[in-house]
Amino acid sequence: MWPRRGRSPLRPVGCHELAREAEEWILPKAPELTRQQIERWLKAKVVKLDPVGAEERRKEAKRERKIQFSAGVNGTANIFGSDLPLEKVAEAKGFIQRLSEHLKAHSDTPTTWTLKPLF
Repeated sequence: MWPRRGRSPLRPVGCHELAREAEEWILPKAPELTRQQIERWLKAKVVKLDPVGAEERRKEAKRERKIQFSAGVNGTANIFGSDLPLEKVAEAKGFIQRLSEHLKAHSDTPTTWTLKPLF
């Protein structure tokens, strides 16, 4: 996962060289990309440039995993998760999509369910 709280995604030792390589790789492509695309591409590049550091950050993120639930307004609710395993999030997304389709098909009130791409 991408480090939080301003931490660099690259290892402290030798990170300047790796950061420079990532910059040189993404800058020519950046004008045609959205911010989200740049973030995704850079995350993948960081893993390729520093696989050992990526594995250490994955282990750290695993220790910091969390899911938060909160009540919204008007009978709604929110779910937020961070540092969760990608394959489990993909399974949960599929379940929520099927639930959304079921609710839309069996609802008397017109409801718009929107799922934004997670990855």
